[in-house]
Amino acid sequence: MEMTPAYLEVAAQALREAGFECESTSVGVDEPGSSLEEITRFSLRLGLDRHLVLETLHYGDQPHRYMLSLEAWGGLSFTPFPLDSWKVWPDRIEFKFSVEPRSGLGLSFFVRTKGLSSPSPS
Repeated sequence: MEMTPAYLEVAAQALREAGFECESTSVGVDEPGSSLEEITRFSLRLGLDRHLVLETLHYGDQPHRYMLSLEAWGGLSFTPFPLDSWKVWPDRIEFKFSVEPRSGLGLSFFVRTKGLSSPSPS
């Protein structure tokens, strides 16, 4: 599967259908010397402790770049990090980072899209 802005939107939609609240924004970028033209962002939340952000960075004549950050996932969080690829499965989404070119192996994690429930606030 080719990584495209439309396919990232498919991933966001799958999370939305799994119960995540989704806020979608697109902002133009006007920075001198930068070829970055626009950022499309999907901010996805489930309950109080699950929040991730998917971004597409649109460049003029260069390939798009994709970012993911975990704002909160239980006690885990990390700053935006470049996504190498992602795969939408019927019951989960796999996000992959830092792929080793020869083996295709890389750091990845899965977000289940079936059987999710929002934890009750305590």
